[in-house]
Amino acid sequence: GLARRADRRNFAARMEMYSFVGDLAITAWMLLLAYWCRFVSPLRQYGLYAETVVINDYIGHLFIGVTLMGVLLVNFRTYNPQHLLSLSYVSNSIARACLAWIVALMGVSFVLKFEPSVSRFYCAIGFGLCLIGLLTWRVLLNRLIRREQSARRLRERVLLVGWTEESRRLVELMTRSTRHPFEVAGVVTPPGGFGSLVPGDDIRIAGDYHELRNIVTAEDIDVVLVSDLNLTRDELTGLSILCEKELVDFKIVPNCFQILLSGLSLESISGIPVLGVSR
Repeated sequence: GLARRADRRNFAARMEMYSFVGDLAITAWMLLLAYWCRFVSPLRQYGLYAETVVINDYIGHLFIGVTLMGVLLVNFRTYNPQHLLSLSYVSNSIARACLAWIVALMGVSFVLKFEPSVSRFYCAIGFGLCLIGLLTWRVLLNRLIRREQSARRLRERVLLVGWTEESRRLVELMTRSTRHPFEVAGVVTPPGGFGSLVPGDDIRIAGDYHELRNIVTAEDIDVVLVSDLNLTRDELTGLSILCEKELVDFKIVPNCFQILLSGLSLESISGIPVLGVSR
């Protein structure tokens, strides 16, 4: 179990590194192409930029442009390991980073007084080419990652404790497509039983609550998700300690806050964690 989780994390880290290096390389090529479009191609006759520019004059601009793009992509959490399989999340992050990039580049050039000054037409072409280039590259990378052999190494195995309407919806989302970063390993029967809502025939019952330690080890579990809040304080504490010892993530579905979910927040008051709903 520990070896498989270590392999998954190492593989995810390598994919993040390859994605980041690839994004920087694509950005550099797109900015070089933007230079050619603006100052070499027939497009050079358009616009109000009157200075004569050679490639050496724009090396510094290109370096700053690539650096800014890298910083912004990291800032918008493009390399979140839980979303490597989600093309929509990555595309949204790239689009926001590119929009912020064109504003940041022109702002930096205005403050630092670049010589020669940065052409706004060049920035616009660079924005469009970077957006197209990064999205195209990420579509190709996503198809490679979503192959079952690779996707299986990125998915986290989730073990549910209890069964509620929220856990049913979670399982439905997790099994809807191959792009989800989680895989449902099964459901554990809570100490008080399932109650009125029971899992369907398509959901595997992994065992009883008192067998949880053996289940976590045998099933190579990455995340234990508690959806039944009828567990006692001692049971929840013991479960969290077990997860800590087994290096497994421990999560709880706060289903008593369904209506006010948008205002749900975790605060710390004098070192004591407090979960509440803000106005």
